[in-house]
Amino acid sequence: MRNKIRILLAAFALHSALNIELSTAQAQGSAFTYQGRLAESGTPVSGVHDVEFRLFTTVSGAVQVGPALLANNLVVSNGLFTTTLDFGAAVFPGADRFLQIAVRPGASTGAYTNLTPRQPITSAPYAVRALEANAV
Repeated sequence: MRNKIRILLAAFALHSALNIELSTAQAQGSAFTYQGRLAESGTPVSGVHDVEFRLFTTVSGAVQVGPALLANNLVVSNGLFTTTLDFGAAVFPGADRFLQIAVRPGASTGAYTNLTPRQPITSAPYAVRALEANAV
């Protein structure tokens, strides 16, 4: 009986090693989590807000890359919020990127207020570059 179990385990291990779907590592996608803090006149806000995210090539100026992303009715609690952003992998070629954030009250249909300064995107979202890395 033990011999049969060993043979079955060995056959399964061989099958797993040869099966591309089971042995191929899957790379992560291009989405990342953004955690922000929102205050008005220095006081943390709470409530529902519409938040618009745009990605730029510079800390100031008008060269936007990728789409505008909207987080409608985003819950802000004691000034803190979290959302997932996905501009796609193509907008992260390794060059500097800056996040422009604009907000308005969630019940509003008015204009967004841009927050300054733009936030630099740091290395964590650039992990998607591993999708394009060449094996040595």
